[in-house]
Amino acid sequence: MKANVLVVEDDKELCSLVALAFEMEKFKTYRANSIEKALEILKKNKIDLVFADIVLEEKKTTDYKDKILSSNENVKIIFTSAHYDIVENENNLKNSRIIAISKPYDIEKVIEKAKEICSAY
Repeated sequence: MKANVLVVEDDKELCSLVALAFEMEKFKTYRANSIEKALEILKKNKIDLVFADIVLEEKKTTDYKDKILSSNENVKIIFTSAHYDIVENENNLKNSRIIAISKPYDIEKVIEKAKEICSAY
């Protein structure tokens, strides 16, 4: 697997654990603890999948989804949140390039979904 994944999570320990799980499955992984850092990485690199916590400090990554999606015509997003209503709202929008999952999540299932999403690359 040669897909590039950007993990966006303000909990630094969780960010490291998720990134490590992707790396163990041969994904090239980038890490960001803020939306600003994530956008910087997106400008400089071809990212295939963004795995992002929705709520980062006082910002929502969903407010930046248009910028994320415009960074690469093929980029996909997996949003995560402990807020079930936000997850449901994102899934109800029916954007084929975005899915949202609730926390806590099973990292093995996340990795399988990422492989499925990135299999076109």
